[in-house]
Amino acid sequence: MSKKNVFIASAVVVALLAGGLGYFKSDLNQGFFRFNFNSFKGSPETDSKFGSEPEAPQVGEKGVKKKCYQIPVMKSNGGWTTETVCPPDMEENPKPNTSEETPKPNTVEDTKRKKQTNDINRAEMAKLMFEELSSHVRGGIDTGADDCFSDTGGKWYGPYACYFVEKGKMAGYPDGTFRGSNPIIRAEGSKMVVEAFNIPFVTNKISFPDLITSEWYYNYVKTLVIHQIAKGYPNGQFGPSDNLQKDTAKEWVEKAGLL
Repeated sequence: MSKKNVFIASAVVVALLAGGLGYFKSDLNQGFFRFNFNSFKGSPETDSKFGSEPEAPQVGEKGVKKKCYQIPVMKSNGGWTTETVCPPDMEENPKPNTSEETPKPNTVEDTKRKKQTNDINRAEMAKLMFEELSSHVRGGIDTGADDCFSDTGGKWYGPYACYFVEKGKMAGYPDGTFRGSNPIIRAEGSKMVVEAFNIPFVTNKISFPDLITSEWYYNYVKTLVIHQIAKGYPNGQFGPSDNLQKDTAKEWVEKAGLL
């Protein structure tokens, strides 16, 4: 090779190196070096996408979107091609942390709480029975006083409680209180309904494995069952000590009002 050709070749190499340095710029926000693709003009041996960014982002190992770039690479034969480079730590739109599972509701506590809110108490039972009786009396029934117990004066349920006390249909506690918020068990509810609606006792016998014939509640429960006002559970028991539910109490009272 002549000295002239060597000189020309050296000049070309120097020019390429000097121009190549202009293709790179430092991107401090991204944390790596990349080509300045706006200034790169490509070469005849590359396609139209030489030096361009891919439209669709790649998905990395962490399942997050990563912006990748195509850079020019010189072939061993002196030609040019492109290579896709994805910076390792550049994450966009990271997925939310779903490692913490949403706690499942405590079904036992939820069921217990739901059952408690459906229990009827003494105040609600007094009002329910009074309104049913009053609906069958023309012009309704006057309630009267509300302070027949030490804890009923000024309370919304005081007049209902005092009405049944004056009629001898309900009683309070030995300390002179009515305790309207106390729940009612099915045995107590049976007695209240029988006495409030003056339902006569029956002599028929009933058979529930959990009823004791010598207990105070037996005749009241038996009377409601024979009159088809009350019924037991599907398992064959009556549940005299179970809390009386509001829907059950409403059913008993409405049926008793039709006798």
